[in-house]
Amino acid sequence: YEGWLEKKTSLGFWKMRFFRILPSDTGRFGSSIFFFEDSVSKQAKGEIDSSKVVTVARQGKRNQTNVIVLTTENDTKSKKTAHFVRTPNTLSCDRWLRALQTFTIKWSAVDVVCRSVLALVFNFKMCQSFAKKLKLVTVKKNQRIEKQAALQNKFCILKSGTIGIFTRSSEGKYTKYGLQT
Repeated sequence: YEGWLEKKTSLGFWKMRFFRILPSDTGRFGSSIFFFEDSVSKQAKGEIDSSKVVTVARQGKRNQTNVIVLTTENDTKSKKTAHFVRTPNTLSCDRWLRALQTFTIKWSAVDVVCRSVLALVFNFKMCQSFAKKLKLVTVKKNQRIEKQAALQNKFCILKSGTIGIFTRSSEGKYTKYGLQT
């Protein structure tokens, strides 16, 4: 993925840069995020270490800003760095957001809802509202969800991993319905 974005400098100015997501031997998922002076430059002006991207989110409210914030961890993991990029329009912002979110180490609750099937019926504001009501629960491998009191009668979204879905007949026998990832 590549294209023109404005990058916010450490002094707070916006500079046009040509961004490219390029294959790399060291980057997360085999890619790195580079930015260049122009579209034909071979020498990168800089790189955002894709293996350290923690979050990627739109700054402010959807459709009111075209600014994307990439947060990265430094080596000590006690301090985070924010990188700001600005797109020319909402459509471009949505596309870049999706492309850059593939690098995230952690997803916010809003990310999880927006990437679920709920996004087919929810607008962004509804996703944000719904996400505020979510609580992260970690389930160990081979642990039965219906046996956990905290999850009984709850709506669950699978963030990562695989879940088996079973139905119980009136005789009490379990039938495997399917696997979801």
